[in-house]
Amino acid sequence: MVVHFHGYDAYRQDVLNHYGDKYVIMFNTATAIIVVSTHMKNQLMNLGCPEEKIYLLPYGINTGQFHSTGSSSAKKIWVTCGRLVEKKGHTYTIKAFAMALQQHSDARLIIIGDGSLMNTCKQLVKELGIMGSVEFIGSVEHKEVAKVFSTCSGFVQHSITANDGDREGLPLAILEAGAASLPVVTTLHAGIPDLIENSVNGWMVTEGDYQSMANRMIWVMDHPEDAKKMGDYLFEKIRKFHDLDSYINKLQSLISDSLNSYICE
Repeated sequence: MVVHFHGYDAYRQDVLNHYGDKYVIMFNTATAIIVVSTHMKNQLMNLGCPEEKIYLLPYGINTGQFHSTGSSSAKKIWVTCGRLVEKKGHTYTIKAFAMALQQHSDARLIIIGDGSLMNTCKQLVKELGIMGSVEFIGSVEHKEVAKVFSTCSGFVQHSITANDGDREGLPLAILEAGAASLPVVTTLHAGIPDLIENSVNGWMVTEGDYQSMANRMIWVMDHPEDAKKMGDYLFEKIRKFHDLDSYINKLQSLISDSLNSYICE
């Protein structure tokens, strides 16, 4: 048995309470436990998983589906993508964008996704008086996400630890933003530091600090050519370490090795 953790299954308190000791039984029974970030590895060890059973295998993506515009970040079009739920931090993203808008009144924010906080986010946009600068496009097919990314100049996501303990694993949208060579502004959260190197291929701020997020967004818009280089650096890291074919091969090898180990026993 090979078990693959992705995010809420390792963190959300109601899930952990529900399964309780059954997780320990699963840890002892499984041949291998796959995690997507260093933070998640440490979390599972704290829950009782033997370190020797844990394999760090971050996601892979098809970089060919995403294309850089090849231009600078001067268009000032920001995008965020993900379910509108607490851990994605959309309200913080909106507040940060509103602050950045005071310095760059021609900036825009596109929000891709749907969820339980849609009405809350729309109400916040209305209260902040920025309706003309924010566009909610709801859930779209994956190929449309890539299309939208190709028209944007920056990606922003304020991931936070939810009240129920839920956290990200390694946000797929950030990987995809990197595949589109977009400069990324995000938070120091869960698996994100495994991917983002501050001031090298993106920016991270403390969870909840939307003022600092706004400052980083302003920096990106003030320095479009430097920001584009950050996006290019992130693309190179994605291509080198998060290629889909390489990921599938590593996953297949792990499953095969686990099966062979079980047969030998």
